[in-house]
Amino acid sequence: MKKTVSSILLALILHPAAAVAQTRTIWHVTDTHVMSPKVCPVQGKAYDIYNFQEPQMDFHSVALFQAVIDSALTYRPDIMLLSGDLTKNGEKASHETVAEMLKPVKENGTKIYVIPGNHDLHNPTGCIYDIETVRRSPGLSEDEFVALYGEYGYGEAVSRDRTTLSYVAYPSDELALLCIDANDWTTAVNNGTEYPDTTERVSCAGALSEETLLWMEQQAALAGASGHRVFVALHQTLFHHFDKEKTLLASNLINADDSINDEGRLIQRFADMGVEVVFSGHRHFQDINYLTDSQDRKVWEINTGALVEQRPQYRICELTETELQVNTVVLRNVNLDGKGTSTDEYARQWFFSIKDQFLRALCIAAWPKVNEVLSTLPSFVKVLNLPDSYEKFYSLFDRYLADDVMQAYFIMAVGNEHFTDHSALIESIQAHVDAALLEICNNDEAIQKGVLMLLSVFAPDISFSTFAQDFFTSPLENYITANGGVVIDDDNCVIPLVNGTGMYVDGISTTDDAREGSDAYKSVYDLTGRKVDLRHTGRGIYSVAGHKYLKH
Repeated sequence: MKKTVSSILLALILHPAAAVAQTRTIWHVTDTHVMSPKVCPVQGKAYDIYNFQEPQMDFHSVALFQAVIDSALTYRPDIMLLSGDLTKNGEKASHETVAEMLKPVKENGTKIYVIPGNHDLHNPTGCIYDIETVRRSPGLSEDEFVALYGEYGYGEAVSRDRTTLSYVAYPSDELALLCIDANDWTTAVNNGTEYPDTTERVSCAGALSEETLLWMEQQAALAGASGHRVFVALHQTLFHHFDKEKTLLASNLINADDSINDEGRLIQRFADMGVEVVFSGHRHFQDINYLTDSQDRKVWEINTGALVEQRPQYRICELTETELQVNTVVLRNVNLDGKGTSTDEYARQWFFSIKDQFLRALCIAAWPKVNEVLSTLPSFVKVLNLPDSYEKFYSLFDRYLADDVMQAYFIMAVGNEHFTDHSALIESIQAHVDAALLEICNNDEAIQKGVLMLLSVFAPDISFSTFAQDFFTSPLENYITANGGVVIDDDNCVIPLVNGTGMYVDGISTTDDAREGSDAYKSVYDLTGRKVDLRHTGRGIYSVAGHKYLKH
């Protein structure tokens, strides 16, 4: 009898159950932003000028990361995930420091997996700071990144995505990790001069191309077919964690403005792959949430806060056959000030001490969009006292909203916002928005009323009369309306694992239609829609007569 497709492909795989022999410990560490001492031996004028765009506890970054390393050496987790922004701004010296610091953890038996963040490659803000001068720092090419971190994931990869630095690895008998490079470096601003200036920025955006998603689907199916549960690690956030986040902080998200692979479709595709848990960073916020697909399958995202900002922290997760227990470790015993101040308290004090730098960074990022909106207003509105420059915009923001925004940002970054009543802060934000608008209207309440009516026409998505209520209630109360206002403990929770392993792989009911030489046999395609010859294809998913088959 002639061979059939089913003799070339494995028999239909229907969600093999995960066979977890033991509990696996997974540590999730992100946004370490390690700055090598070689990058800035002494803090001086140059560092202060060029660092204001994104202030962090750079000079403590090595000590904070070392505290995590020391704990890992003591407790020997099975797996350590580092989901991007390993370095301050992609300096070669900082990457070398990270790789060297990880070495004893690897030698101690922990499997380590890294992926790049938007700060780690192609970064125009990577600098060497002398006391008075600044110059560009050597960085790493993508090939150099893979070579340097060969012992930390890339050398263990069973498959690499052709277009990104994404890879898949199997750290244990029951788990596959899709480590995804979702960075979009094409929008980074680099003026190309020998000496960088403060207008240069690195892109925060994240994107998943169709080709990368198809590769992920292939790898998820192969992993599921062999009984592996599939988790994903990436840098940018997969989905929004509070209402209006797409408006307030869209650059945190994957494909935030992409109509082809929007959030809902991404969740559907991740659920179809059998992915239940995603580890991410980037926002520097501590938050756990989930979205559901059309079949009510949950995709959970563990978004972990940065190690170098408001509250230095990382995750310890325990994976069993039926659940993932998530716990948070807050660093408290790293003596950063030489006075024995608790590490988290030192970080809190530091954050509020850099109010001017922090808010200037926010305003620099917001001003182009604000200016664009102002330029589209009708001419008679422009007679108002509108800010016509970045400095005037910042001055207005600083006078009315600085303290409120700092407080709100800190609350969101630390997480578990719902533990405290923030209604007074929301009311304060609204009162200050009203006061700022009144100043713009030359302190004339009648004009202010008219402007509010006009804004309801030209900006129907934003109600300035209820701005704080609309935009800050959700992040400060920690929920997404679409999930029924679900509230989750952002520090310690249990994620039930119910979807099993592997993506859905269809099969045809009979092999008679797929005999070798038949029309069905000749109509075999890969997931990109390209016709293929089964005799010369590798492992993966293929479409045969409109159904998906898996080939080992």
